[in-house]
Amino acid sequence: MAEPGNSSTVKAVLHQNWQRDSFDHLINNAGHGDVAPIAEMGEEAFDNLVNVHFKGVFFLTQKLLPLIVDGGRIVNLSTGLTRVSADGWSAYAAVKGAVEVLTVYMAKELGHRKITVNAVAPGANRQPAVRG
Repeated sequence: MAEPGNSSTVKAVLHQNWQRDSFDHLINNAGHGDVAPIAEMGEEAFDNLVNVHFKGVFFLTQKLLPLIVDGGRIVNLSTGLTRVSADGWSAYAAVKGAVEVLTVYMAKELGHRKITVNAVAPGANRQPAVRG
């Protein structure tokens, strides 16, 4: 069996379910919130934020690039917390800031394939705060 996340696995699913070998849109939206002040943020919690929010976006996109059609779209989710501050959200916001910088570079590097890359940074909402 193919390793999870392997592009050949995705390609097989695309072919089986939609008779395609490629797809048009990738939305990087996985995440969680480990909330703690800088003085209390543990290395493991910090690494989890980096692994999910930044490395996940980077390496999932990298693995799936061969399957994204030229002219396709990539949307990376960020947060309004990259523009305003709130107690305990420094590490989360910093990692999402890294995603925003990565988005600019993805757009530049994938422009030759006419793949548009954008970040969406939702602001305040009425949902309860995520607590790690």
